[in-house]
Amino acid sequence: MKMNPEKRGLSLRDYLLPEARHSYAADLALLGARLYGGVTIAYAGLDKLPRPDWMVDQVVKIGWFPVPEFFATVACVTEFVSGAMLALGLFTRINAILLAFTLGVAAFGFHEVAPITGMHLTQGFFWLYVVLIAFGAGRISCDGLLHRLTTSESRWNSKAWFASVGIALAIVGSGIYHQLSPPEPAADMAEQETKIESISVPGSFNDWELSRNVLAKTGETIWSTVLDIPEAGPIEFKFAANGSWNLNFGESDQQGEGMPVEGKVEKGADNIKAYIPKAGKYRLQVDTESYTYSLEPVAPKD
Repeated sequence: MKMNPEKRGLSLRDYLLPEARHSYAADLALLGARLYGGVTIAYAGLDKLPRPDWMVDQVVKIGWFPVPEFFATVACVTEFVSGAMLALGLFTRINAILLAFTLGVAAFGFHEVAPITGMHLTQGFFWLYVVLIAFGAGRISCDGLLHRLTTSESRWNSKAWFASVGIALAIVGSGIYHQLSPPEPAADMAEQETKIESISVPGSFNDWELSRNVLAKTGETIWSTVLDIPEAGPIEFKFAANGSWNLNFGESDQQGEGMPVEGKVEKGADNIKAYIPKAGKYRLQVDTESYTYSLEPVAPKD
């Protein structure tokens, strides 16, 4: 007597290489979810390799893990490796579980976001990975191809699979190339065609307003201000000249986000990122001759 296949339990192979039985529209939706949830987190992980010191500080603050350096490194590698494999749809559920754990710890452990009601990017990624754990990769994936190669089923056009994998590889590859390629030579702020009359620092802490944090000229080429950051956590900012975005400066090859943050600015480069360990006052300074900047805590007065 043969067992009804609908009542048969899932084997390990069926779980790892599932052939999803739903519409092609659902397969396309899962492909989009994988590409977004995989590529973006892979980029984020690549930005953290080699592991930055501020990641260790975050793990220490959570207080759940006995060896912060090790677990901080594991988190960075997991974001990059599992994110890339998720985009390809390879062992999707395993990588979604690893990413759900990593982003869940970040959301509910470090950022202390309220489940469901709390609005934070890390919680959004957590629930996206939970959905992928439940439904798998869909047929447009490496998992789907491996399933068909190990069974007699071949209902999905292989051209669609090769196209989707090619797109995922191209996106991940472009990000890796961007990260590994040398940055363009820095532009000296003092040698710009437009004369700098003022410098402000729009950022995530002031809703990117050009006029809210204006630097004072404290030397021939030195501009400085003290920022009052209301809460701990990551921030982003840029320098803008003459109250306009037409001449703005950031950093395209930032080496670290932990205090103190130092580097060289470049015209039109990426946002500068910093991790604020606690609320308080931080001195921000930029030199328009050496095009260097620094951000560090202001020591309290005795």
